[in-house]
Amino acid sequence: MDDALILEKCRGGDKNAFAQLVDGHRRIIEGTAFGILKNREALKEVVQEVLIRIFKGIGSFKGNCKLSTWIYRITFNESMRYLQKSSNRTATSLDLVEDVPAPDTCALQGLLSKEQKNIMRNCINELPPDFKQTVMLHYFEDMKLEEIAVKLNVPQGTVHSRIGRAREMLRDKIKAYVI
Repeated sequence: MDDALILEKCRGGDKNAFAQLVDGHRRIIEGTAFGILKNREALKEVVQEVLIRIFKGIGSFKGNCKLSTWIYRITFNESMRYLQKSSNRTATSLDLVEDVPAPDTCALQGLLSKEQKNIMRNCINELPPDFKQTVMLHYFEDMKLEEIAVKLNVPQGTVHSRIGRAREMLRDKIKAYVI
């Protein structure tokens, strides 16, 4: 069943159609939320809130973007809201880079590499939400600028400038750690 038909049935109160909608977009919801939260308990909480928001908002979805984009945006916003409310921000930090050193490095290099990765992870976590999201999509999900623009429903120039500004912010944040 296509999204338009599922939407129509959901708006009519069909609970089975809503279950189909959720099943069809579960990967987007869970993948996006876990990519931001990196915490299974937080994931359960955020997914519940996302499903409630989708259910309540389905009637007001105008179709100006793809349904998957709308769901992605709700999921991203709820994940960021959770992080902002969370009192233990470090427990939900991004785990964007492997912590395992290359097999041919000595122990000291492994420790330095791990510390550098932690610094980078912390710096990325400190970025404003739109910049953090764009960096994650571009560098860690390997998406092209055009794809990111469509996914975030923003002009491609905005994506390009966010990446450039995020690089500058990261450069400054990393310098603060090093100095």
